[in-house]
Amino acid sequence: MKGSNVLSTFGALHYITKEEIDNSGNFFSKYNLSEKDKIVSLILGGPNRYYDFNEIDLGNIFFSIKDNFLDKGFKLIIVRSRRTPDNIIDFAKKFFLNSAVIIDFVSKEFYLSALKLSKIIIVWELTEPLTNQQIKEICEAKVPEVKIDFDGTRAVDGGAGAYRAGDPTGGKAGKIREFVTKDNYKDYPHLKKFIDELCKLETAKYIGSKIKKDLSKAYVRVEIIADRVGFWLKPHCDIKEKLMSCLLFANPDNYESEELGTDFYDKNLKLVKTVPYKNNYGYVFTSGPDTWHGLEKKEIKRDRRCLQVNYVTFETDWKVN
Repeated sequence: MKGSNVLSTFGALHYITKEEIDNSGNFFSKYNLSEKDKIVSLILGGPNRYYDFNEIDLGNIFFSIKDNFLDKGFKLIIVRSRRTPDNIIDFAKKFFLNSAVIIDFVSKEFYLSALKLSKIIIVWELTEPLTNQQIKEICEAKVPEVKIDFDGTRAVDGGAGAYRAGDPTGGKAGKIREFVTKDNYKDYPHLKKFIDELCKLETAKYIGSKIKKDLSKAYVRVEIIADRVGFWLKPHCDIKEKLMSCLLFANPDNYESEELGTDFYDKNLKLVKTVPYKNNYGYVFTSGPDTWHGLEKKEIKRDRRCLQVNYVTFETDWKVN
């Protein structure tokens, strides 16, 4: 789901930790729900001084949940917060009737349990984040092309898939990876403006507040990607040094299939979602041990052009300041 007032995060409450989620019990067993079920959880907040919503807004979200999850065999859990108005809970009950488990009282235990049971990794999808000039620079970039036996890793280094420490050089394929640096930024003047914006402390603090990470001392790394015929990525989690991961797609002539978008998996490595490979579209998530993603073996006709954007802990040419 997308919207100007919709933010998808690992946990909406800042004081909830992953350890608490992992250690929580199954408070939904009385509703015959377990980790074996396909579950999507909706955590309902409430209006505050920054935003408000009404039944029309929620109706659109509810229809999206029905189309994308309930009609595909998922079971729905709805949990309220202290700020959730009673009329919103009543509206949810009337809309879903018996097709959802709705917790109509405030409970941190049920909140934690809902997060633990959920099988969905939620990512924040972006629409038209780039200018036409930036898309053009991505598509026209002369990314080196050499014959490579793809091994399911972008660095072609056979790296493990688990959340781990990484190699900031880009691995064995470092020489053919087109990072935007101080040596070549003049070739990409419009992307340089994008980098400048990301390096602003104000921007880093804003993004950091959304993903619950301190980006104030981070560095920005931007890579122009041209995945060639035969490329694939096994399910993996990003390296620990990546504080934020973002991939933006460049497919202006729609030559490549939308199926070439990133695939996301649950903790059992079962495919649960593919972000469509649409022009000037993409996603953002914060790296962690349960953020499994990759690219199944699919047909690439020419090349799969993308812009990979990261806030990282290791040094690059672009520091937040």
